[in-house]
This record gives sequence, C-alpha cells and structure tokens, in this order.
Amino acid sequence: MELHRQAEAFKARGVALLKEGKIEEARRLLLIAAEKFEKAAEFSEGIAKELRLKEAEWCRRLAEGKELSVSPKAVGAVREEASEVSGGGEAKVEREEKGEFARIKQYIRENLMVRAKEKLPSWDEIGGLEDVKKLLKKAYVIGAIEKKPPAVSSWNAILLYGPPGTGKTMLAAAVAKSLDAAFFDVKVSQLLSKYYGETPKIISALFEVAREEAPSVIFIDEFDAIALSRSGDLDEETRRALSTLLAEMDGLSSKSSPFVLVIAATNTPEALDKAILSRFGRKIEIPLPDYEACKEIIRIHTEKKGIPLEDESLYDELARYCVERKMSGRDIKFMCIEAIWNMIEEMNPGLERLAEEPYERIRKYELKTRALKKEDFKIKETR
Repeated sequence: MELHRQAEAFKARGVALLKEGKIEEARRLLLIAAEKFEKAAEFSEGIAKELRLKEAEWCRRLAEGKELSVSPKAVGAVREEASEVSGGGEAKVEREEKGEFARIKQYIRENLMVRAKEKLPSWDEIGGLEDVKKLLKKAYVIGAIEKKPPAVSSWNAILLYGPPGTGKTMLAAAVAKSLDAAFFDVKVSQLLSKYYGETPKIISALFEVAREEAPSVIFIDEFDAIALSRSGDLDEETRRALSTLLAEMDGLSSKSSPFVLVIAATNTPEALDKAILSRFGRKIEIPLPDYEACKEIIRIHTEKKGIPLEDESLYDELARYCVERKMSGRDIKFMCIEAIWNMIEEMNPGLERLAEEPYERIRKYELKTRALKKEDFKIKETR
C-alpha cells in the first residue's frame, strides 16, 4: 500500500500547487504521482488495479491541462486533501482510508452496476429451465415481502451451480429486471487484490453500495475462486476476504437491512467452503439444456430475432444435435450466430467492399436475408 499512499500524497500536493499557479512544479509532482499509481497497479488486480490506472490517467491529463475545465469538483476535493498532506498521525491515515473507500464505491457504481431495466434480459429470453425460474421467482418474492411470520425465512443468498454457459448470469439478471433492482455483475477476479487488507475493503464497499442502491441483486461469478475450502493451504489475505464475505452475507438476514439478494455461481460446488455453503438458503443446479430447452434456445436466437429456420423439422434436428453433443446454452447461441453470418455472407457477396464507402451510405445499405437452412449451420449429420 506504500506506493499508493505516496502517489496520493504527490497527487494532492500537485493539485494544491496547480491552484496556486505554480504550474511547472505542479506538473512535475502530478507526473510522479502518475508513475507511482502505475507502479502500484502492477502489483494489483481487479478493481484495485483499474482504479489506480484511472488515477494515473487523471494525473497525466491534469498535468497536461486537459482536466481543469471538466473536473473542477474533483480538483477541489483533491485540493482539500492537499491541505492536510503535511499532517500526520492516525487522523491522516483515517482520512486516506475513507477517501480510498469512497473511490472504490464510486468505481463499483460506475462499472459494475446496471440500473436500467432495458439493459437486462427478461425471463422470456432464457430458454428452458422452467423449474429454476419458478424457484428464483419464489425466492425474491418471499424476500421482498415485508410482513411475514418469523418462521418464514428469506433466501438472501442463492447458489447456482452447473456447467459453464448454462445461463446462470442471465437468470440472476432476470431476477434484477423483475424487481427493477440494481444489478451488480461481479467476477471474483475483480474483487481480489494482492495488497494486504484490500480485498476485504472491496467486498465491504460492494455490499455497502448494494445496500445504498437497494433493492439490489449481487451476482458473483467464479465464486469458487474466493470461497474454496478453508481446510486447504490458503494465504492470510484470502482468509480475511472469506471472513468479510461471511460477515456481509450474515448481515443481509437482519430485518433492518435493505433488500439485497446475493446470487453466486460456480462450476464446482463440492470445492466450496462449508461455512460459505451454509449461508446459501437455496442451492440450485443449472443443467445442460434438454431437447425442449434446446429448441427454445434456438428459437430465441433465430426466429424471435427476425431470422427463422426454413422448416419446422430443422428445429427438431438441431435440438437433437445439441443434446447429443452436450452443448450449453452459450454454445447454442454461438452456433446460431455463426449460421446467421454464413447466411449473410451468401446473400450479400462482397459486403466488405462497403467499408470503402462513406459512412452514411453504409448506414442506408439494406442487408439481404432469408430463412436459415441446414447448410448454414455446417453441422455433421445427426444419428
């Protein structure tokens, strides 16, 4: 953390000098700050790394005179910090901690949170998994109901497990859309940091923002990367992160806590820490799609998007093909996308030559399309 603290000090002093009109000295300090932020980023991962790279970019732009006109509020805030840089003791450390925590929260709001309903998938866009959809709907309905008997417990945390590409992210997003809730799409790799004490801070910031934006759905992918069995050889930082995660999840069960639903996803539920597993009120398997689900997924990515198949029997044949090869929903989606591209290339020969035309002419071009044929999918004969 020392590099980060040094960078903050140089940044604050540089801004103070800039406001005093000492341009050259200010630029020198800001560029030093940028270099230190970049160096700190080399030893960081996920959110911490991206935050430090953004700080470095901001310092460089400020040194070049490109930020003063667009970020007066930010400049003012850093100038306030600068007046205290020469101070010492616990008060200064506390101010630095609060400032960094606030920046992490702001990053989470700007980069991990989706609030607009139109950006999230609906239940109809998820093929099959009808029983899973019903379970999830019941879970958030019970959780959202304010008045219920003490014996009726809410599912504040749900674990989705199964092969990759089976729609776990889409299911979590559909829950958020139904609730008109803030949706936090988080990969564990974004939460982890090599700096001591930083991962727990990022986790706490995530849950605090979720409570502030409630109702909220936090979706944590790659969950096993942070919640592996503690019987193994884990470093101290990972153990601290696990403890923080447990504490935050426990806090969701408080009656006074705003509605926040945690949905985690893993491909290997057997590898998860038992204490973490016990926090999930419901564990739901998300299997590979069956025959009917495959047909529905194919329709979602073809017919329901304006490009049908030429013959109804082709849906049946393709669905059998997908089941036999144990294809996931993601695999089926990409199969359909590739088939559509094959059709587009056949119907629009020389399409790449349009790249030489003016932009407005490209915009007005009308793509020629047709119904998809079996040949477009370029699949081997099914048994």
